[in-house]
Amino acid sequence: MNNKYFLRIVCITMGLAIFDIVMFSRGLVNLTLFGGGIKNTIISIVILLLNLIILFFEYKFFTTSTEAKYGYDIEKLKVPNDYKIALESCKKKNSPYIEEINRAIVDVTSIEKKQKVLNEILEQSNKSEYVTLIDLGNQSTTYLLNNIRRVLNRIQIADTGEWSGDVQEHKKYINTILDKDDKILNEYGKFLTEVSRMDDPNEVISVTEVLGDMVGTLKKLRGEDDELEEDFKNKGDI
Repeated sequence: MNNKYFLRIVCITMGLAIFDIVMFSRGLVNLTLFGGGIKNTIISIVILLLNLIILFFEYKFFTTSTEAKYGYDIEKLKVPNDYKIALESCKKKNSPYIEEINRAIVDVTSIEKKQKVLNEILEQSNKSEYVTLIDLGNQSTTYLLNNIRRVLNRIQIADTGEWSGDVQEHKKYINTILDKDDKILNEYGKFLTEVSRMDDPNEVISVTEVLGDMVGTLKKLRGEDDELEEDFKNKGDI
């Protein structure tokens, strides 16, 4: 269990215990289940039921929630730094996926830096067509982060043992996804080089030329993604 959430359940349990002591102590509120009248008994029963309900839902959260186990909710991951924190939290002792996790962190860091460089280059220009370049950069980043989400999902499920397939099969799937990220990062590097040349008076480069390879790579990889998912479904791994 994640330390942050373990501390939370300890605090909730202690809080309930202190509250109950206050409510049922003779020198304080002095509630009692028996001998204090109907109203007193009803309030006491309600308090005890609330105790049970709160503890039940806390127990359910801590035994079934990814957030409790890993320290993040995959549906709340938005920006690259969120994904890096999520990946770091998956680095459990003796995990067979440490190498893949480190590789994924490097990929997220790299796309984050490339996106920053693209924005800095384009901020120096006011050409309306550059909006298209920014959009393509955003699409590339989104594609890579979605792949990281798939990696996180696979690690979580592999940890629980809910999917068929051994460790090597899981690692193969993860590395296939990360190979695709490497292709995007490689194309992004070329993309940045072309974008930086657009304002060079000695170069005659159009937006269409700059977009070409990057768009083609994205389309190709998305098509390969469909084939990859189908392949692993056929093996019973998804």
